[in-house]
Amino acid sequence: MNLLKNLLVGVVCIVTFVFGYYFLTQSTDDFSLDSLAANSDELVGRTAVFIERRTQLDALDLQTALFTDARFTSLRTYTIAVPEQAVGREDIFATPQSVPVTRTAPLP
Repeated sequence: MNLLKNLLVGVVCIVTFVFGYYFLTQSTDDFSLDSLAANSDELVGRTAVFIERRTQLDALDLQTALFTDARFTSLRTYTIAVPEQAVGREDIFATPQSVPVTRTAPLP
């Protein structure tokens, strides 16, 4: 039984190394002239799109006078303070009636 186990481990290691070598030595890059031309055409197309979008963004005129306007700077906040509430239980599987709340946490 021990010999069979050692043999099986050896075969698995050899198969793993063979597959690893095969996948590591495979070349996925195709350096033919046709693929390089296709990649450069794609690059030129993407660059043209980028330049067109950059031109559109540069043409935008942002008006920042709103942020210095008195009506904007004099806005009041109407937030209220939220009181602390009890959260959590010591035994998460117990029913809520049988376990008192022991911790408190501030709410944002």
